[in-house]
Amino acid sequence: MSDINLLKRNSIYYFRMKIPQDIVPYINRREIWKSLKTVNHKNAKVIASKLLYHTERLFLHVRSGMYTDTQIRQLVNDYLHDVLNRCESIRNLGMVTYETDSQESVAADADAQTIIEKSVIAADELIETSKRKLMMNDFSGISVRLDWFIKEKGLSVDKGSVEHTKLCREILKAEIESLKIEKERVVGNYDNRYDRFLDNTITPPAQPLA
Repeated sequence: MSDINLLKRNSIYYFRMKIPQDIVPYINRREIWKSLKTVNHKNAKVIASKLLYHTERLFLHVRSGMYTDTQIRQLVNDYLHDVLNRCESIRNLGMVTYETDSQESVAADADAQTIIEKSVIAADELIETSKRKLMMNDFSGISVRLDWFIKEKGLSVDKGSVEHTKLCREILKAEIESLKIEKERVVGNYDNRYDRFLDNTITPPAQPLA
């Protein structure tokens, strides 16, 4: 190997390597420094060569588990659509209603309007709760749903990693978005970019041939 990763200070050789920019957030440092504990240049090169090999293997290992921003966006988009489609499927079997622990139970004989109003209030409370969790980085609930969703996709991500935290934040944002859409769906409003399926299925009439 060349001497590019060797540095000599007070007669002692050191191994020095700059961390690639995409790896920095996962290792939390920009350079690797390590004393080789030798004053012999030949011995230093041998030791540094081994360190270089293991360091590059470490970078490869980190990169093998990384998700690109595009992949994260796709996962979050899939999660959002999965939640909204599941809610609509359940709604096709009856009415999806929302409740929170702070609400009194809706009477079994309550009229439809009362149920709808209670659901809208509950959705608002759930949205505010999710916003507070996002602000506080509280992923105690969403991480369980994320892990289940990732597993269903046949993927994995290390808990405690920067990636896992980023995914939790993005999935929590998607959860807030889904609640906003569901709040409108409860009152019959389907004017959102996820439910405008007719925009893509209805085709304009064919133009008469000249």
